[in-house]
Amino acid sequence: MPKPPMNDDIKVYNPMLDKSGDRVTNDYGRYQYERAQSSKARVKYKVETDETLDGINFVEIAEINIPTKTKILKGARISWVSRFGELIESDVEGVEEVLNYSGKKVYYRTVYFNQSPS
Repeated sequence: MPKPPMNDDIKVYNPMLDKSGDRVTNDYGRYQYERAQSSKARVKYKVETDETLDGINFVEIAEINIPTKTKILKGARISWVSRFGELIESDVEGVEEVLNYSGKKVYYRTVYFNQSPS
């Protein structure tokens, strides 16, 4: 399975952790992040529908495919410029690895957000 074309630029902000593995906060209780790590990526927006008795709900999801060399931790924050020129920042909701059939090689990682494109 080949990698998708990665033509978008993103910045990954991994959370700062203390010795016990907890997230570090500043004096105002906001989380602290490490320096930004730049990476190539592929940003794709999609809409999922959920049919219930009350009607149809639409959920907009952003998927970002990143290369395996990009370090990403739980609680990371990613920023990128959309195709409309808008700066978008969002927290990572989930990370999925795309493996080969034997499960020994990671082709790329997919990061999920509940973020609309505009």
